[in-house]
Amino acid sequence: MFKFKRIVSKNFWYELLQNITIWKTIQKTSKFSSIEIKKIREEYNRLRKTNRVFIRDIQSEYHVSWCSIILSIYKACLEKGMKNADAIGLTEEIIFSNMNAEGISKFIETALDKSKDPFNFIVTASKQQETNFFGNTFRFSRIKDGFDSYHVHVNECMYNEFFKENAYPELMTIVCKWDMISWSRGIKQEKHKIFFERPVTLGLNGEDCKFKFERILLDKIDTSKNKTS
Repeated sequence: MFKFKRIVSKNFWYELLQNITIWKTIQKTSKFSSIEIKKIREEYNRLRKTNRVFIRDIQSEYHVSWCSIILSIYKACLEKGMKNADAIGLTEEIIFSNMNAEGISKFIETALDKSKDPFNFIVTASKQQETNFFGNTFRFSRIKDGFDSYHVHVNECMYNEFFKENAYPELMTIVCKWDMISWSRGIKQEKHKIFFERPVTLGLNGEDCKFKFERILLDKIDTSKNKTS
């Protein structure tokens, strides 16, 4: 039964796809020799084994794998003598390119375009991700959950714990950036009548990640205009 659940989990396929594609993506940068790529692979496998403590469910297998590939690439950059900022930049470039951030953004935009209620669509998707993608190594609090406002906080983040435990907290710069350059870019405020912001995160600010979705109500906008005219 567990094996079946694993196979039908999206995270299983995310991890499998990552393990197939990431090495070609690294190779395409022309920044690493074949020997260096082999070392990255070895470090990646080592990190996955030594960080199994973070695996509490099917979903977290992918999370550990993703964090491990980020850290193994970053460490390889540092070993080449790159400055921290440059190493983060190259690691970010490889990871985001491999994950197709632009493609995800376009997918979300298209889905919202087709939806009769874009706000409800994005809120429902967010709620489903809490369980289906993030799983037990993350903890969420729904601060507001109404017709026109949805605020959810991330109180515990496995990514943050992973990089703190491995003494590379600076890599949360990459993790926290992902939301802002992928799916959230698919939300077009004027077209979809959704306001989104994520002002703080655990990884960058030491506070709960705060995701805020607001429905832009036309009648409220019109009322406001009438009062000032």
